[in-house]
Amino acid sequence: MSVYALIFGAGLPYFIARWWYSSRRYTKDKILNETMANYFRELKESSTIKNLIDILSTSVEFRDEVEYRPSDAKSLQPVTASIKEELESRFSDRFEKSKKYTAPYCHKACVLIYAQLLRVDVPDGHLLRDKYVIVRKSIHLLNGMLQISLTRQWLGVSLLIMELSQQLVQAIYHKESALMQLPHLTPDILRQYYRQKRRHMRSIAQLMDLPEQDRKQLLKSLSSSQYLDVLEVAKKYPQLEVAKAKFRVAGDKIVTPGSIITFVLKLRAAQPGTAKANDVADKENVDPDNEEPVVGEAKEEEEEEEEEALDAVDTLLGGKKAEDEEPTEKSHDAHAPYFPG
Repeated sequence: MSVYALIFGAGLPYFIARWWYSSRRYTKDKILNETMANYFRELKESSTIKNLIDILSTSVEFRDEVEYRPSDAKSLQPVTASIKEELESRFSDRFEKSKKYTAPYCHKACVLIYAQLLRVDVPDGHLLRDKYVIVRKSIHLLNGMLQISLTRQWLGVSLLIMELSQQLVQAIYHKESALMQLPHLTPDILRQYYRQKRRHMRSIAQLMDLPEQDRKQLLKSLSSSQYLDVLEVAKKYPQLEVAKAKFRVAGDKIVTPGSIITFVLKLRAAQPGTAKANDVADKENVDPDNEEPVVGEAKEEEEEEEEEALDAVDTLLGGKKAEDEEPTEKSHDAHAPYFPG
C-alpha cells in the first residue's frame, strides 16, 4: 500500500505538473511561445525576404528538435560555399552569416533554408535529414509569423511571408523565374532561350501563351516525354484574374466620410488555355434563353457574394472560424518534387 501511496501521492502530481508546463509552452497552433515572442519582437513592416529567413532561423523549434552536432560546422562549409557561388553568379546577391542571430543552430537553419531555396546539394546525410525537418517545420512556423503580420495589418510583409512559404515548397529563390516550378526545367535552359530571343518569361501563363513552335524551341533540349510532362503540369496551374473590385461600407450603400471601408476583391481561377474569367463572369449574368442580363437576380446574387466577402474578412481579422463553413473542393496536388513529403 505504501508503494501505491507513493506513486499516486508523488508521481501523479509530478506528471500533471509536467504536462501543464509543457502545454503552456505552446500557443493554440502548437508553436512555442518563445518562438512567437521572437517573431513579434523582430518582425517589422519593412522586413524583406532575407530578413524573414533570418527571423525564421531563430525559431526555438530548430534548437530543441534538430540536433546540432560538433561536426555540423565543418559539414556546413561546402554547402555555404555553394550557396555563395549560386547567389553571386545567378542573382548578384551575397550570403553572409548573420551578425545579429549568432547562435549555431540559427546559422545552421539559415544555411539549410537557403540550400532548399537554391536547390543546392547537401552531401552530408545527417544535414540532409535536418534540412527536411527544418523545411517541413518552416511551413507551419511561417503561419505563426503570418498571424502577427495580419494582426498588425502589414500587407506587404504578409504577402512576402506567403510567398516564402510557397518558395520553400517549390524550392525556388525569390528572384528565380516561376517556370522553375515545372519539371525538367533548369536555369541553363531558360538562360539559353533568353539569350536567343532577348526576352524573359516570368510566369507559366506566358509559357502556355507562346506559339507551339516557340515553346518547342524553348524546350528543345527535352525529350518528347519530358516535353509532355512540362505541358501536363503547366496546365494544372490556374490563372487568377480579377472579376470584380470595389470598396464597400458594411451596412451602407455609399461610402461616407469617416466610415470604415472594406475593399472587396473577387477573383476567379481559370486553367491556362480556357476561357477568360471575365468572359465567364459576363455569361453568369445572362439569361441563356434571351441572352439578356438578368438585372434583379444578378444584383441580388452580387449583394450576397459581397456580404459573404465582408464576413470572410471579419473572420480572417478576428481569427475566428466560420460556423457554417463547408469543406472546400479538393484541388490538384501540387508538383513539388523538392519538398520533403
